[in-house]
Amino acid sequence: MQEPDAWFTGFTYAGRSDRPDIAFAVVVQNQGQGSDFAAPIARRIIEAYFGLNYARYPWEASVGVPADLIATPTPDPSVPVDTPTP
Repeated sequence: MQEPDAWFTGFTYAGRSDRPDIAFAVVVQNQGQGSDFAAPIARRIIEAYFGLNYARYPWEASVGVPADLIATPTPDPSVPVDTPTP
């Protein structure tokens, strides 16, 4: 028997002039409850979008998210990035 799909929907209502509010839907196939997986992913989206500090979730290590990745700041889209050519 498969686990149910985890899903979570939401929106921001920050009213900031530098970032428009967003709406989002997160669906994680066959993972269980939305509060266990989809809601934390939605929180991560909001943290990245608004440049907030990331909270580390206990389950992230079990899916291969390295601890130092959580401390990496979100890149500023106005700053050019040198992307190496393969």
